[in-house]
Amino acid sequence: MDGALFAAAALRLQGQPPLLVDLEGVWDTDHVLAVFRGPGGWGAVARSNYSGLRFREPVHRTIRDLVGVRHYRLLTPAQERALGPVDRRMFEAGLVGRAT
Repeated sequence: MDGALFAAAALRLQGQPPLLVDLEGVWDTDHVLAVFRGPGGWGAVARSNYSGLRFREPVHRTIRDLVGVRHYRLLTPAQERALGPVDRRMFEAGLVGRAT
């Protein structure tokens, strides 16, 4: 929440309305985004524990397009069970730059 509030305040200083979107997680933590409208559509700024998930370019037609990524099952449940776990080094590499 703190990162999204900070981002909304920064966007307000740039002349954007301070808009927040709260996404409730089912299997994950909740996500709060500061959304803004750019020349090409809607974008978002937020804080994330994972590198690469901190900004969305303003190219989405609607806020629903920005946050409503449709999910498709790629693997069968048996294939999912057969997958190997992510090792500790790979998991920690995804957390580089996170807030402690």
